[in-house]
Amino acid sequence: MIGRNIVARVVAALAVWLVVAWPGAATAQTAPPGALESAVHAQAAPGQSAAFEKALAAHLAWLRAQGDPWRWDVWQVIAGPDLDQYVIRSGGHDWAAFDSRAPMAASASAHWAATVGPYVHTAEGTIALSRRDLSRVSPAPGRPTLLSTNRFIIKYDRFSDFAAILPKLAEAMTKSEYVYFTWTQVLSGGRHYTMTMDFPKQGWLDNNPIPTPYWTMVEGAYGAPEAARMRAIWFGAIELHTTGTELYRPDLSSPAEGAAAPAAAGPAPAPPPRRRFRIPGL
Repeated sequence: MIGRNIVARVVAALAVWLVVAWPGAATAQTAPPGALESAVHAQAAPGQSAAFEKALAAHLAWLRAQGDPWRWDVWQVIAGPDLDQYVIRSGGHDWAAFDSRAPMAASASAHWAATVGPYVHTAEGTIALSRRDLSRVSPAPGRPTLLSTNRFIIKYDRFSDFAAILPKLAEAMTKSEYVYFTWTQVLSGGRHYTMTMDFPKQGWLDNNPIPTPYWTMVEGAYGAPEAARMRAIWFGAIELHTTGTELYRPDLSSPAEGAAAPAAAGPAPAPPPRRRFRIPGL
């Protein structure tokens, strides 16, 4: 019942987003090929991080044994308000891929609930759109070691103004020290009008030298009056801005980079009873 209710809410919310919230929805309601990302944001129960990781590895191994065509990358938040949260992502999809994977998603939800659920404190599923039109993806192979994350919750009545200035800001960034970055826009799950801007890092030393202050960079690109205009829109539209750092966990990701597929493992021993969570699709 829990899983069914979550699925119903996701479908209803997604329908609303496609009609009224997605910029350009009036003229195009189809995501570009391979631009969709499914993610689960999970917090391990207190004192159960090691058991959670073991159970998650078992679940992802089970998915692989079932022939799951989706790759799942696991990230661990190591700085920010969501400290120690695990983010399990699968990107590069379109809506047809969600439809074709639906039978597996149902059994995967049940396996998640039995295997990982006992070790979960909170969990939330999201579907997001990769905004390639606003991003400049690093050509480096593989996954970065770190992601420097910026999450923006935008006010409902200011989103159009906010979205309108993003192309100019992205253009200025590509000509500055902020060379590689990716924007994503949440379509379902989480807070409405949530966007994230991530910066890939190969290590902490990538934070040196400290780049030019953001709005100083924008002023250098467009002049003081235009920078001031966009800055006023930016800060007037943002309800909440949080930052953080995510560490890539290749040991948990599926398939692990450069590793053979592990044998599927059974459910880990159950800890003391806790609330179970059922996540559609993972």
